Amino acid sequence: MPLNFTDFSFLIILFIGLIIYWSFSKFIKTQNTILLGLCYFIYGFGSLWLLIIIFSSTIFNYFSGILLGKNFNQKKKKRILVLSILINLSNLVFFKYFNFFSENITYLLNIFGLNIDPFILNIIVIIGISFYTLQVIAYNIDVYREIINPIKRFIDFAVFLAYFPKLASGPIEHPKNFIPEIEKRKKLSNCDFSGAIQLILFGYFSKVVIADLISYHIGDFYLNPSAYNSTDALLITFLYTIQIYADFAAYSNIARGISKLFGINLMINFNQPYLSTNIRAFWRTWHISLTEWLRDYLYIPLGGDRKGSKRLQLNILIVFTLSGLWHGAGLTYIIFGLVHGFFLIIYRFNHNALNKWNKNPIKLIENLDGYKKKLFYSCYKFLGFFITFQFINFALIIFRSSDLNTAFIIIKKAYSFDSSFLVHINHNYLLYILLFSYFFIFLIDLIQYKLKRQDIITNLHWIPQGIIYAFLIFMIIIFTNSFVKYTPFIYAGF
Repeated sequence: MPLNFTDFSFLIILFIGLIIYWSFSKFIKTQNTILLGLCYFIYGFGSLWLLIIIFSSTIFNYFSGILLGKNFNQKKKKRILVLSILINLSNLVFFKYFNFFSENITYLLNIFGLNIDPFILNIIVIIGISFYTLQVIAYNIDVYREIINPIKRFIDFAVFLAYFPKLASGPIEHPKNFIPEIEKRKKLSNCDFSGAIQLILFGYFSKVVIADLISYHIGDFYLNPSAYNSTDALLITFLYTIQIYADFAAYSNIARGISKLFGINLMINFNQPYLSTNIRAFWRTWHISLTEWLRDYLYIPLGGDRKGSKRLQLNILIVFTLSGLWHGAGLTYIIFGLVHGFFLIIYRFNHNALNKWNKNPIKLIENLDGYKKKLFYSCYKFLGFFITFQFINFALIIFRSSDLNTAFIIIKKAYSFDSSFLVHINHNYLLYILLFSYFFIFLIDLIQYKLKRQDIITNLHWIPQGIIYAFLIFMIIIFTNSFVKYTPFIYAGF
């Protein structure tokens, strides 16, 4: 298994790697060679198979990129592109979905009277394969489209694919933005160390103090939801909604912070998604790199919104179904994607209908005067936020459940609101954990939203800056040693 961000040994290796890396700041080629060695050591720590598979993918895609960059006729280049996509997808499907498809195909055959046992393989779990497969497919497509030139130096391409901060859980970097970050000369004097410290501390705080705290208290619920009352069930579903955001945003922030220490900038993957007032805005701010990949390399090639309303709805369902399947080999993930697809279609239909009838709430509110305008606008935004958050929470019940039957049990439990609901809410420790988690998550997001930037500490005077950093470090240490048990990053399993 790769070294985890929260492993003490990882921090020691990172520190040593940074010293060696910056000792060769005048030599970009040497820097990238050192960086590649560090990437392979961290990623392949304890598992040679992970290195063999990613190195094989690196060799294949390096040469496919070189071929796509040559002056062949369009027909030949298209064949090379299709072959490269098929081989990369075959690699992903085999290691991640083989047993899933084998079991479900066998199940269908049994329905039609062909009684056979599924062919199951004991396949190694390839950490990060979902992420680097999408990135390398984007690379080949962009070379084919002549948006970028193929990377000439093998070491640089290997770093592009195996860059360790983003390897396990993204972000899925756009090649045209990330390749220049690798190929540029890095100078220690240009590093944003203050921004890196803020991101890393925010990340560790979100992971240890919020995500792991929640995980410690709700894990047993999903194993036996029938044993819990409806109050606990509803609170736990809300807690998981906070946990997955805190956990995934934590990884992204730590990855961005560590990357800044190497003089390389990664994209922002979250931009206050839980402040969204509609499902469309949510997907523009949640897992931004995946959303952009799906838009650029799947939705638009399928025709986007250019081929009529029915085709648009079909494209949305295809994209979100594949998005769900990308997350994991299970029916719950597929249904999760479909639910979000239907939510988005309903939103678009209502939005277009209201515009057509000149009943768009925003336009109606704009016609009001003074305090009425502010009051109605605030109410409209809060209502949109509330409804959107309920949609997200509902879909994540399906996402988190081990199977559809468990999901139905949890949904029925959480939304039954039986006579004991209010009785159980009093002095419920889950409520206090929920309020504690909500406070910090929404406080940080709200400040970033109001300031319209994510670096909310680095521009402060050194005294309040030091107080905030001391508080974050204190909380991380206290919770690590006393309150929580470490759990792996959620998206590292995808």
